[in-house]
Amino acid sequence: MKKWLIMIGCIVLTSGFYIWFTTSTNNPFNIVYFYKEKWGIHLPQPDELQEIVASPSSFNGDGEWFYILQYKETKLNVEDTGMVALTAENVEEASKKIAHFVTTTTSMVSTSEEVKNAFKAHPIEVKIGDYYFYKEKNDGYDYFIALLKKDEQQIYLLEWHQ
Repeated sequence: MKKWLIMIGCIVLTSGFYIWFTTSTNNPFNIVYFYKEKWGIHLPQPDELQEIVASPSSFNGDGEWFYILQYKETKLNVEDTGMVALTAENVEEASKKIAHFVTTTTSMVSTSEEVKNAFKAHPIEVKIGDYYFYKEKNDGYDYFIALLKKDEQQIYLLEWHQ
């Protein structure tokens, strides 16, 4: 009887952990909190979170992630985010960093056709008037890019860990 209780307890704990893990990772609140803690960007709470690309979990934490935060009800306020407005002086730099992310992600991920199709379905067009955030760690091996498209009420989040 004792063995059965231990086995049932293990199954319940494992199931509970699995349910918690799968529901918490793509929760918009958790994503906003995670990026604030990890990268120092203050994002407004989105109405919808769309995962475009996410590498499989790695033992070292390496991977690439591309999310789109959609705002329907929330009015986007960039003042508290830490983002800078893209102008003629800095739009090319932002565009190059985003293009580098797309190129390296599509060349490294084992399911690159699927990833290429994801980037084709969700092209990232950088233009003057958008807002941009960039931060790197570990001598540039890890970096994070956020691009706010105010007209579309969306924020693109791109994260790279190597």
